[in-house]
This record gives sequence, structure tokens and C-alpha cells, in this order.
Amino acid sequence: MGNEDFVRRLRWLDYPGAAQHMVEEVREDFLERFADNEDLRIVDFGTERIEFSADSRQVVVWHTLEYYLLPSATVKKERIRLEWEFREENKLFPGTWLITTEFPQLP
Repeated sequence: MGNEDFVRRLRWLDYPGAAQHMVEEVREDFLERFADNEDLRIVDFGTERIEFSADSRQVVVWHTLEYYLLPSATVKKERIRLEWEFREENKLFPGTWLITTEFPQLP
């Protein structure tokens, strides 16, 4: 699953790279909200819990996001829930895990 790469890219503020782990339906919204947000600083983005569906083709991942918005230095903490789904591509490429839910708005 691409969760580790997604987490790493968010920590490094690589929003275009993180967006590659999202289905097209939510990717554009994510990029519009985050790519140009120069005031957002992510302190930590960790994985708390992973829950697989019975068929292991869907996953709910709970994250803890610690961030601040400049000019403030007050760190805020949010619990984030993201749903991932395994999408098959073709016989040559077995498939990939993609986020199917919108990344929540940050207060």
C-alpha cells in the first residue's frame, strides 16, 4: 500500500507527489487547497490505525496530523480518516492503492 509514501510526501510538503495517491475525483480539490498554501507547515503526520475490509480491497487509515498556519506558531492536532481502495490496472501492472475520500479541510 502507498500509505508510507503518502505520509512521507505530506511531511515534506510534496503535495503534487501526495496527490498521486488519490483518485482523480479528489486529487484536484486537494491540490487546489494545499499546493499554493505557503502558510501551512506540517509538524507531523503519522498513521494511528489501519482497518482492512473483509476482502482486503478497501482500507480505512486513521492519521494524526500536527500542523500550524503562519504567522501563528501554535501547533494544532487533527485526527484524519482516509479511505483507500485497491484499483486493478491490467495484466501487466497488478494495480495500486488509491485514496478515495477527500482530505478534510483544516480549521
